[in-house]
Amino acid sequence: MKTLDNILSAINVLQFVGNTQQEIVGLAIHANEVKDNYLFIAQEGTLTDGHTFIPDAIKNGAKVIVCSKSLLPMQDGIAYVFVQNTKLVAGVLAAAFYDYPSSQLKIVGITGTNGKTTCATLAYQLFSNLGFTCGLLSTVQNQIAKEILPSTHTTPNPIQLQNLLRKMVDAD
Repeated sequence: MKTLDNILSAINVLQFVGNTQQEIVGLAIHANEVKDNYLFIAQEGTLTDGHTFIPDAIKNGAKVIVCSKSLLPMQDGIAYVFVQNTKLVAGVLAAAFYDYPSSQLKIVGITGTNGKTTCATLAYQLFSNLGFTCGLLSTVQNQIAKEILPSTHTTPNPIQLQNLLRKMVDAD
């Protein structure tokens, strides 16, 4: 069981309102992905501000709101975590929620302008053929051992990334 205080110990909290002992079953940065007992991270984007979706996240079941703006009125029964920058803490919170999976894996990152997916796929196939159980995160698909998972974005968001890494750890 993950409690809010376990997850929050990884970040610098400016202000906190609510109960730190409540159970958190998931994280989301999009209000439409929130379910009961989720932690919602309100992020400012270039076109929209996630803070405007806080009421939707609460309606969908969020019990914790991580935000960087003062909110009035605050709703009873909801914990509010105020931080300097929600984009910076999203990855740290996700890593803490999923028990820091990257620390339990050997990771190869491929960067550049062109050919990343090809190189990553070739490396995945090479290491798999050498007998290693591997994972692959790419634009085309994500793969954990032999299980193929759809890739919806070029780069997974921090929560998706940590979730995929946790699944890789769990698959050995």
